[in-house]
Amino acid sequence: MERISRLGIQKINRLGLSREKLVQNQNKEPGSILFLEQNKFFAVKVETLLKFQIKGETRLFDDPTYKIELASSNPKLKISTKSWVGENEYILYTSVSLERPDKVKLYISIDGKKKHTFDIEFIDSKDVFTMEEANRLQKEFLDMKIFVNAHILAEYAGNYCMAGADRSLGKLLNNKTDFYTVELKTHKVLNLIKFTDGNTYSRAKQLESKGFVETSYTIDTKYWTVDHNKRKQIIAAIDYAEAQEISGPLQYDLTKVSSSQGALFLSYLKKQIDAKEPGFHIYYQSIVDGFHTQVLLIDNTDRDNSKYEIWEDFGLSSSKGNLDEIVEGIERQTSAMFNTSILFRYKKGTTDKWDAQTYKIWKIKAK
Repeated sequence: MERISRLGIQKINRLGLSREKLVQNQNKEPGSILFLEQNKFFAVKVETLLKFQIKGETRLFDDPTYKIELASSNPKLKISTKSWVGENEYILYTSVSLERPDKVKLYISIDGKKKHTFDIEFIDSKDVFTMEEANRLQKEFLDMKIFVNAHILAEYAGNYCMAGADRSLGKLLNNKTDFYTVELKTHKVLNLIKFTDGNTYSRAKQLESKGFVETSYTIDTKYWTVDHNKRKQIIAAIDYAEAQEISGPLQYDLTKVSSSQGALFLSYLKKQIDAKEPGFHIYYQSIVDGFHTQVLLIDNTDRDNSKYEIWEDFGLSSSKGNLDEIVEGIERQTSAMFNTSILFRYKKGTTDKWDAQTYKIWKIKAK
């Protein structure tokens, strides 16, 4: 029988346990090792931190530690730390990386006995982008916004939302052949893309035909509600200047999406990113039924804190923040652009009608 320390006996006796019970408790292994990663998908060529936790009864003797060892089914899996000595509730850390996609089994042994197998997968999805790629898209928007706002150069004189989105997607994909391309220093058009019908839908159809779209999602106009009282306040203005003045405080409160459709949209996005490795998800975005073109960026590099941003030819929009708040973000953009459409109709004298609020996104992927 193993030696039992006097201190160990004293502790056990105070609990009213026998010497035999103490020895049984000494030899008890922890109940389990918990794998603390909720998502089991990881990007190739990226060092990923993994966390495990020892769970079980605390050993009541001189050495309360367990020896934990980690191995894998793939000998090419790089593992920074493969063994630990720890007590109950300890958190164990290691980093892993793999150069090519593969399904991998992780084997956990406790005190020399194999206890657990955890399945993980390294993938290289065409519709998940790196930080470097996402930065290229953002930089292109930032570089052009100064000139778009200035409206001085001929290149930026007209409506630039589709051209701006195209330029940024081209930078994201490092593609000068299939996307509108402009040399920033000279503002010379290097690759002219003709936006046939002048709206987001026609360009999205072209992108789909060329294989740059993974999937799409629509919130039809019937799920949006217009505050017609506020719309009528704007169109009742004496002149265009007054219409602009009235619309200013109302622009973000003109239309709302139904709560059920908003919840479905958020669920759709979360299911997409949860099924993929960490990274950036990019969507070509249409608001107010093709009236305006933007780019939606979702940063899922930190799975516990996914964020979103909506970019356009004027730079980063006011819609950004935690992914859980994205419905408010698309409502804000839709309402603001619906306000613009009301002002356009005021100018044309067609205020007896109003534009549809249909919202649609197309998920961009590399070929």
